[in-house]
Order: sequence, then C-alpha cells, then structure tokens
Amino acid sequence: MDAKEDAKEDASSQPDSLLKPLDDAKPGDMVEFVKAGLSHWGIYVGNGWIIHFDKSDDGLLEGMKNRKFHPTTEMVKKDKIAVVMKNPDIKHVRINNYLDDQKDAMSPDVIVWLAKKTLRSGFHHGYDVFYNNCEHFVTSCRYGYSVSQQVNDPEKLKRAFRSVDIKVRIAEEEARKRKKKPKTGFIPGQCQTCGQVHSPKK
Repeated sequence: MDAKEDAKEDASSQPDSLLKPLDDAKPGDMVEFVKAGLSHWGIYVGNGWIIHFDKSDDGLLEGMKNRKFHPTTEMVKKDKIAVVMKNPDIKHVRINNYLDDQKDAMSPDVIVWLAKKTLRSGFHHGYDVFYNNCEHFVTSCRYGYSVSQQVNDPEKLKRAFRSVDIKVRIAEEEARKRKKKPKTGFIPGQCQTCGQVHSPKK
C-alpha cells in the first residue's frame, strides 16, 4: 500500500464532519500530521502554533529497535505548524477531532490551558508509544480522557515498524562507518598548528 492509499484509508475511517482543513483550525482543535505509519498529533493554540508531545528520534528508534517501549527522552513543546511540517515523513496535515461525536469536548479555553500547563509540568511519566504518546496527550487535553486509536490499528503499527526498522538499519550502517574511520588522536611531536610532525631542533 503506497502513501496515497494510506492517506485515503485514514481519511475514510473518520466521519467527514469531523475532518477539516487546516484553514478552519480553531484553538483547542486536534491537529493530525498524517504519516505512512503512526500520525503525529498536537493541540492548536492559535496563530499557526500547536503544543505537542514530542520525543527524540534516538529514543524512539532505540525503543522500537529493541522492542522495548519504556519511556524515552521526551518534551512537551510549542512549535509552528510550518516547522513540524518540515519532517519529510509527514504527508499532510488536517484537523481531526475524531471523538466529538462520542464525547463532549471541553471549552477551547480549558483545552488550551491544559495544553499550556504541560509545557511546565510535562505529560505523565514519559513517552511510551502504546500507553503515553502524542495522541494520548491531545485527547487528554480535549476530552479529559486519554486514548490512542491508532495504536490499536495493526496496519498502522506494521507501517510504523517498517519505517522505523529502515531508519534503524541506516543508523546502524552510519555507526559502522564511523567506527571504521581511522582515529586521529594526538601524535607525539605533532605540531598543533599545521598537524605535521617536525624533526626536533638540534
């Protein structure tokens, strides 16, 4: 399944009334950054900004490589949507308040306040792809109920694992190349300016 088919499949799984283009974003909306695997999520806080629960690529890669999903290095941060969109894995972005037809959303002021509060206090006990991810964060802020539908989707998980496994192999190959490079440590008699070894003056 290619990226276009992935996007169509993702879009068809939600009611049209709950999917909106980014131009219609209002503070408190959930912003979905659609990727081939697991989407990234943030809370829209106005003027092109989102607050989102992010993690270091190194931490996620290490966790998925070893199939250990313990908390990794993470940060709740505020970014411009345009900055997040620089990630080449993101296919498109949209508003997706997918639980609005099942649960009452809190008021926009409260949602934004909760999101901003996590900038100071963090979100629970660290990033965990299954139990404490970016989707858990946005649903917690909007509905007061933490849930992640995508981690229960086997196809999304397969695509996410496949994508991360490729990145892991690339990272391992780069690490091997770094190990093969000759060490350029200090050589006795080496000039600190030009790097040459000069004969001692008599």
